[in-house]
Amino acid sequence: CEFYITITENMIDYYKPDILSLKDDTAAWAAPFISKADYDEIFIPIYDRHARFARERGIPIDFHNCGKCETLMDSLVPLGVRMWNPAQTCNDLEAVKKKYGNQLIICGGWDARGRLLEDGVTDEEIRQSARDSMDKLASGGGYAFCGAFLGAADNENVRRKNAVLFDEVYNYGHSFYTK
Repeated sequence: CEFYITITENMIDYYKPDILSLKDDTAAWAAPFISKADYDEIFIPIYDRHARFARERGIPIDFHNCGKCETLMDSLVPLGVRMWNPAQTCNDLEAVKKKYGNQLIICGGWDARGRLLEDGVTDEEIRQSARDSMDKLASGGGYAFCGAFLGAADNENVRRKNAVLFDEVYNYGHSFYTK
């Protein structure tokens, strides 16, 4: 912690970032790795020390945490965390959105799982998956799509799926708020 505190303290005024990103992975798909009480005791004081630099300068704070960590948001939002990524679908993202409104931006809400991973998935199925995520979470704001198909850079199927996905996210997302 001390090492990163020194780096953050020295770089934040030099680089003048638009956002400060805190990163940790303290959860798996089904649950956090530790209890909320232990999380609050061990991690929150450390995150608070890092977040202080951004809070003092009015810089928004993004927090990266994979897995089912929705229960941890109650401790992170008071630190100044304004965006959670990737907010994965194992969490009750609709409940999180209802609870925090636009105070916490949900960045994610889409996962390449199930049928989407099959080689025979159609372009329309990919497009619909993106639309479904945006329809579910973007209403009223406070949402940013975040997701992609992972695989080898030279895998043509992965590249095709991502091209379709990104095209739909751009086009549907661009028109979403004008509906």
